[in-house]
Amino acid sequence: ALTSTARTVGELLTERAVAFVAGDQIEPPLETPLAPGLAISVTHTSAGRVTEDAVVRFEVQERPDPSMPEGTRNVVQAGVDGIDRTTFQLTRAGDPSAGRQALGTVRVRAAQPEIVAVGSQPVGGTGSQAGVATWYATLYQPGTCAHLHLPFGTIVRVTDLDTGASATCRVADRGPEAWTGNIVDLSPDVFRQLQPLSVGELRVRLDY
Repeated sequence: ALTSTARTVGELLTERAVAFVAGDQIEPPLETPLAPGLAISVTHTSAGRVTEDAVVRFEVQERPDPSMPEGTRNVVQAGVDGIDRTTFQLTRAGDPSAGRQALGTVRVRAAQPEIVAVGSQPVGGTGSQAGVATWYATLYQPGTCAHLHLPFGTIVRVTDLDTGASATCRVADRGPEAWTGNIVDLSPDVFRQLQPLSVGELRVRLDY
């Protein structure tokens, strides 16, 4: 309980040397006339800023690739998530948070799409051939094979006649040697889709 000659809440706080700054919560307002029994509260507030990051998921883009057989897919560029950073203004009155306002969002890192090549070259036409397949340490890229006369770039489906397993390869080399009687040399990764390399050779049918 106070006795004062002040006329308003503001004058009373000044008279009693109660410190306050803009943004503090004063009830009732400073210009309120004083009256008997009036209660005044001053809540000191503080302001600060925080940032929060949000993940922006990358998208997957599929692109047809006529050099790859139908049904095959190959990731040619890995996707990377992006990051959006939002800054918030916080106002606190005592311990609990009294206010939170978003000031703005910036793109810290743009998302990089995942690019997937999707095979669009038809597999299996009117040609077929049966015989023995072997594997060799090709200097060409994985997924290739060597054939004596099929045009380079031809997509061939190779079926293991003993198990029914199949794989596809692209003709990128000439071989095997004619004297062997074999009909195709497979890159190691293609051969492994049919049998372990230790098997050495397979009875296969080629469709192209």
